[in-house]
Amino acid sequence: MSSQPVLEVLLLQTDHHEKTTQAISVIRSRQVAPDARISILCHQDLLHVFEGIPEVEEVFTYDPNNLYGALRVIWQLARSRYDVVAALFSEQPIFRKQKLLFFLLPAQRHLVLHANLDCFYLNWHTFWWFLTRQAGGIIFVFRKLIRIFLFVPRFAYLLIWLTLMNLTRARGRPVHRDQ
Repeated sequence: MSSQPVLEVLLLQTDHHEKTTQAISVIRSRQVAPDARISILCHQDLLHVFEGIPEVEEVFTYDPNNLYGALRVIWQLARSRYDVVAALFSEQPIFRKQKLLFFLLPAQRHLVLHANLDCFYLNWHTFWWFLTRQAGGIIFVFRKLIRIFLFVPRFAYLLIWLTLMNLTRARGRPVHRDQ
């Protein structure tokens, strides 16, 4: 009789620690992954909170003031190749970098938990639905994409304009001539 392999789950703290603790129970539920080995990534100040939870096998911490240390932890997590990366996505605009990390970390599956703690695995069929619902609608997503797309030309125009103004002043000519 062969036993099922234990799922390695990395839970990113993307909400308050009380909600993240509840998410651990949901992940360990019979419907999701009852025998999962859960690791968690959290702020270094919350290490004591998550170390005390028996379902958590490993706790990784980051310090936002230590960029090198945070990048080293992210690199370690990316090389670990977890089976599942999980994160809470609430309507609150908090933990944006951790939510972005959710999409960047390699894993076989990505588990999305909502604020009310129901969950689903993200795939090509659910991605667009998730993106439009999470961000507040298709119009919001469209506006964000346009802003990102137009940032580079606007910034380049600003740099060119400033350079021309500085060159004009350096040559000694006034910028505007009054006649």
